[in-house]
Amino acid sequence: MFCPTKRLFLENGTKTSQIFDHLSHVKPLKSLPVTYHLPTIYAVSTGINIKSATALIRISGSQSKYIFSRLTRKKSSELIPRKAILQNLYSTFDKYRKNLLDNSIVIFFPHPNSFTGEDVLELHLHGGKTIIKSVLNSIDNLKNYDTDKVKNNNIQIKYAEPGEFSRRSFLNGKKNLIELESIKDLIDSETEKERQNIIQNLDSQTRNKNISNFKDWRNVLIDNYSELTAVIDFNEDMEINDINNILRKILTNFEELAKNIKNFNERVLRSNFLLDGIKILLIGSTNVGKSSLINKLVKDDVAIVSNIPGTTRDLIEKIIEFNGWKLILTDSAGINKNLRSGKVLDEIEKIGIKKSISKLMGTDISLLVVDGSQPNICIDTEVLKIIKDNNIPFIVVVNKFDLIDTNKLHIIKNQIISIFNTVGITKTFPIILISCKTDYNIEELYTELTRQLKTIVNIDSKDPIRMSYRVQNILREDIIKNLDDAINQLRLILSNNSSDEEGDAVIICEVISEVINGINKITGESVGIEEVLDTVFSKFCIGK
Repeated sequence: MFCPTKRLFLENGTKTSQIFDHLSHVKPLKSLPVTYHLPTIYAVSTGINIKSATALIRISGSQSKYIFSRLTRKKSSELIPRKAILQNLYSTFDKYRKNLLDNSIVIFFPHPNSFTGEDVLELHLHGGKTIIKSVLNSIDNLKNYDTDKVKNNNIQIKYAEPGEFSRRSFLNGKKNLIELESIKDLIDSETEKERQNIIQNLDSQTRNKNISNFKDWRNVLIDNYSELTAVIDFNEDMEINDINNILRKILTNFEELAKNIKNFNERVLRSNFLLDGIKILLIGSTNVGKSSLINKLVKDDVAIVSNIPGTTRDLIEKIIEFNGWKLILTDSAGINKNLRSGKVLDEIEKIGIKKSISKLMGTDISLLVVDGSQPNICIDTEVLKIIKDNNIPFIVVVNKFDLIDTNKLHIIKNQIISIFNTVGITKTFPIILISCKTDYNIEELYTELTRQLKTIVNIDSKDPIRMSYRVQNILREDIIKNLDDAINQLRLILSNNSSDEEGDAVIICEVISEVINGINKITGESVGIEEVLDTVFSKFCIGK
């Protein structure tokens, strides 16, 4: 175990506390938002190229009051915060003539109590295209406007870039990444389950709980970082055993933290089904009714149905909403190699079968469709092996019940079970008998499909966690990977296998600072030197 000499500087001459410099941010004056120096932005928040009853132009920044004055020809002091007032809007191209553009409802939100944290002005217009365009042109004209007193007074106004209002909200600490990206996901949501889950994440109680998780992780990291920093800097009077005990405690804390973060991330990944949709593949031999079934599920004729084997030669994909779920249904080419071993398949059929097998590898649920009217049930064993090896959930769907002798139902089920047993699938699995022609038992298939959907997404949990892909990437790359690296470095030091124990400890500090940075990217918070030093001096008696 290392026992470095006491020093307040690292080998490169940098104070240990300066490791945090790249985490620190200059805090703005409390009276002004961080983005005060940036150009005032404006944009149409409703559709710009569609005809509608109303339209909304949103303006954010230090020139919001000025824009109000120039458009209305009134003093900005007449604005009453958060109160809707009816105002005439005039062209700004001629300040001596009142060229009326529209009669608008105007609402002013002064900083910091606005979405962006800046002064925000909302103009609620009539929704005509020419009205919207004329108001936008008048706002744009103001950036080049010279006052009577000052020439080129640098009035910075520009049309907002995509997401710029949300970016300013984040920079000014009004919203964190989770909230902002949840709002975007809510706008983009396509199914009821997706909408419900996002709304739940936007709920203040759920949102605060998620943010609390990140803050708790951050606090654990800072506390242990501070102890590790103190071991490096103030160790002259410390015994080796004391250092070992501190490092063991830090390792235990980091291992527990990593476990919690990975559990959190696993729940996030399971909730991804709500965003991406659940992939369901219909697979089976030719002419068993796969296309008929997908048409039944979609409630539309998206797949060609005929009695000619091999009609579907390529993958047919359709996205539907099923009981609130987003499903991606795929009808595949018939796989009938066993029955057609004596027939030479053409190239198109070969490609279709190859695509079906490849698609199966990435599916979430497989519907194995078989023809119950045939004397011998045909299920390709290669398909079953892929299902078994990849642990793919499946439902066996026995179609054409209307042609089946009900006295032979037990024989059909036994044949199916026997085929599955040959590849080692011995557990109980669902076998649903249906008729696409008469709709027999379709509801039972829907019920079983819903049950499996709930199992996959774990929708019955109290609080499914929905995070954007960006947040997921930060979790995976910045937080989990770096934390695992720190844990491995600590284990190396404690096992006495480190060739440079002190250097490794410094590296651990740098790695942990990256983990903290990752959390900051999500919450929008920063770690200042005062926060770290307060923790150090409260836990260690430096003068002892």
